[in-house]
Amino acid sequence: MRALIRSFGAMVLLILLCGVSHAGVKLKIEKKAMGVSSPSPAGTVVVWGSPGSVWGAHPIHVWALNKDRKVSVEGIVLRDGSFSVTLPGYSDDDIKVKFTAANGKKKSAGLEVPEYSVIPPVSGPPGSVTETVVYPGTVVEKRTVTEDVEVVQ
Repeated sequence: MRALIRSFGAMVLLILLCGVSHAGVKLKIEKKAMGVSSPSPAGTVVVWGSPGSVWGAHPIHVWALNKDRKVSVEGIVLRDGSFSVTLPGYSDDDIKVKFTAANGKKKSAGLEVPEYSVIPPVSGPPGSVTETVVYPGTVVEKRTVTEDVEVVQ
């Protein structure tokens, strides 16, 4: 019986020590390692953080809010500090990203959706270039340019 009580006591002590060790861990974010993609034709954006963008007591929850559209999504930061969440968004929308670590520490950052994106040119008829341009509000324009195009073979 004493052995059982000692084992239980050791387990409780271990759990308390683990909790205390997390309590002092700071939550750190590196805004320069985060970004927002250009809007897709479907009207969605990807809010992302590269490895090392978020550090703290895991699990760390990420919450992205599109302040203009009043839409939010949640996700989890990976152990390497990276994350990725997809939510509705258009050009110039303001995005707020909040992080909450396992020990209750919180941090946030503000990001903005880029204005538009030009998708790399696709081959068209000989002597032309076809490109797709995504404008604010997800207006997609495909245009073929044939003037002043030099064909190199």
